[in-house]
Amino acid sequence: MRHSILPPSTVLPRFLVTFTVAVALLVIPSTAQATTAEPPYRAVTGMTYAELPGKAGAIDLYLPVDAGHGKPVPVVWVSGGCAWLCDDGNTIGPRYAEQFVPHGFAVAAVSVRSSGQAVFPAQLHDAKASVRWLRAHADRYHLDKNRIAAMGDSSGAFASTMLGVTGNDPELEGDVGVTGPSSAVNAVVDLYTPTQFAEMDQHNLPGSCELINEYGGGTNCHDDAKSPEGRLIGCRPSTCPDEVRAASPLTYVDTRTPPFLVVHGDADINVPWQQSQLLFDAVAAHRVPATFYRMHGMEHDMSFLDRTDGGFEHTVHTSSRNGEVVHMESAPPLNWAEVISWLDGALRVPTDG
Repeated sequence: MRHSILPPSTVLPRFLVTFTVAVALLVIPSTAQATTAEPPYRAVTGMTYAELPGKAGAIDLYLPVDAGHGKPVPVVWVSGGCAWLCDDGNTIGPRYAEQFVPHGFAVAAVSVRSSGQAVFPAQLHDAKASVRWLRAHADRYHLDKNRIAAMGDSSGAFASTMLGVTGNDPELEGDVGVTGPSSAVNAVVDLYTPTQFAEMDQHNLPGSCELINEYGGGTNCHDDAKSPEGRLIGCRPSTCPDEVRAASPLTYVDTRTPPFLVVHGDADINVPWQQSQLLFDAVAAHRVPATFYRMHGMEHDMSFLDRTDGGFEHTVHTSSRNGEVVHMESAPPLNWAEVISWLDGALRVPTDG
């Protein structure tokens, strides 16, 4: 956010007031013009992919300024995280657009329903509807419908991860918005999402339980109907295994799952890092190409992507189509540039969508 710093007011002799105001009127506009930079993208905002309650159903596009003058551009679908308690995940769009659009990507920022508006699988149905909308409007906005990646943090990453693992399951499409086009995505960047609600409390760090109880007013950490996870599925996780299984990305991983970049800090008191280990183990077991960055000392926060000083110490493992899991001894620090590089590789060969 830009702030204008003006000098403190001073007491001027009366005969100088008129002169000073006149000069200010001349100078201030030119100064503002000189210091306000144009964003590195063309924004198309205020659109909806479906009529949904509150702020849900919004989709904002951030396009390269020269989109339409060459090949269709790949898309990064994004939604911000808020423990499923809000419906304005599209507002994170400019942060992603500033990073991705200058490198030839379009960004689609999406809002889905909160847990207060509907329980799972409504959030997945919304996310899928937004991807179908993108494909239905790909020609108009010069988007490459065969190169769509999904990215998010926390509950936003839950949506992107579920998009990744359910692209081939017609029973999970729902009937929200546009129907017909595929809702599959071609790559996923997952920043610290929950993946198995029934196993979260066994890995809680000090302070985790207090924080989770504070979120919703519960008393039993993640295993509470008032926890973020309990509110999402509409029950206390330990009492409703069917709902827990349905809302777990681990349930849907198969050999057709697209490549994953999984990132989690091991100082995260919101979501234990072991949740991402479970996801990586599942995709690796199905021979899906994946990279898992365990960030030592990192909390529940994506600001590490802005760092260029080497960032956090990390342990990195990769999996491949041949079933091999490798510990990378000298993996580069993870920042926006590395995410862009990973996406370039993951989306290099178009897949059917």
